[in-house]
Amino acid sequence: MALTFGKAIEDDPYDSAAYNGRAAAYVSLGRFRSAIVDLDQVIRLDAENFRAYTIRAGAYEGLEEWRAAVDDYDRAIRIDPGHVDAYFNRANFFLRLELPHLAIEDLNEAIRLDSEFVDGFLNRGSAYERLGRLQRAAEDYRTAAFPIQSNRTSTEDRRTLRWGRFQRQ
Repeated sequence: MALTFGKAIEDDPYDSAAYNGRAAAYVSLGRFRSAIVDLDQVIRLDAENFRAYTIRAGAYEGLEEWRAAVDDYDRAIRIDPGHVDAYFNRANFFLRLELPHLAIEDLNEAIRLDSEFVDGFLNRGSAYERLGRLQRAAEDYRTAAFPIQSNRTSTEDRRTLRWGRFQRQ
């Protein structure tokens, strides 16, 4: 995949989408430093490319460079405060760092932006669960258990596991 992007970059070294695509491929392969190099180029070409900041934040997470990761998530949100995925990704980052209270703030915003965002409810439920707020967690898991049809299959396994746990309580 990276070779295809490499050809596109060779043909047009100013194609930020090609750099962005190759960087995403690098992240999925665990080649975080290579991804960051490409994303730095995307940002040089288009400083307002919020996706570049979001992907680069994921690369920094892979390298355990936490400050750089959160800075990039913050930049992505400043550029596009209406982008659900930026809040969701930063919330997941906070959950990995065991900061559920910060994750809840971002998930609240993601859910405000998309009230049918199943993964937002699931992850907020998880954050509440980590804080011992089981009633709030159960409410979010119940909300996620009855999403709009188009989102149901993408989270079926996680929802079933979490829903089953709270039905027994």
